[in-house]
Amino acid sequence: MVRSLRDHRHGDLIPGPSASEPDDPLEVLPAQRHHRKPAVPDEGDVRQPGVRLDHGQGYRLGESPVWSVREAALYWVDSREPAVYRLQPATGELRSVAVPCIVGSIALRRSGGLIAALQTGFHALDFERGTLTPLVDPEADRPANRFNDGRVDRQGRFWSGTMNDTRRDPDGSLYRLDADHRCTKIRGDVIVPNSICWSPDDRTMYFADS
Repeated sequence: MVRSLRDHRHGDLIPGPSASEPDDPLEVLPAQRHHRKPAVPDEGDVRQPGVRLDHGQGYRLGESPVWSVREAALYWVDSREPAVYRLQPATGELRSVAVPCIVGSIALRRSGGLIAALQTGFHALDFERGTLTPLVDPEADRPANRFNDGRVDRQGRFWSGTMNDTRRDPDGSLYRLDADHRCTKIRGDVIVPNSICWSPDDRTMYFADS
């Protein structure tokens, strides 16, 4: 099932891609504007030629690939391991950081590191130190639920949905994490949230309930 949400925008909260670097260390990088072709891809663009993952390593559930232009590195998660991975194709270096519970998706931060959507809510992940800082857990009262797919919009807000990890019931919800850590529930009755994206004019957001 594909659903659309219109006009859930708060452009004054986070500067767009053309603005200067923000001071808030937890601002996430905005996604690329796909209706124009920039000279240099934005930080959220994952469509990089020549990147091939071939390390002969078995992954239980690979998800959420994100390309960092600044680091020339590919990040992704193994939801069931659970761990966050980083591959630097130029050197072949592959590193990982284990996390304490199921991880659904990640987003890059301007100041470095990531935001991770775990079973226990949103966390700031310092990849170099391997440390997690809890931000907010909107479903602390639902231990059977976990976060799944997520994506950053052009205003730099991280959207991610939750799901029941043991039953395919409509127990999940779609949330938006703002730069000030405010977490807003956008809608409920979600079964398996996946594949979040926006129209070129930013007026419509789409996501799939698998």
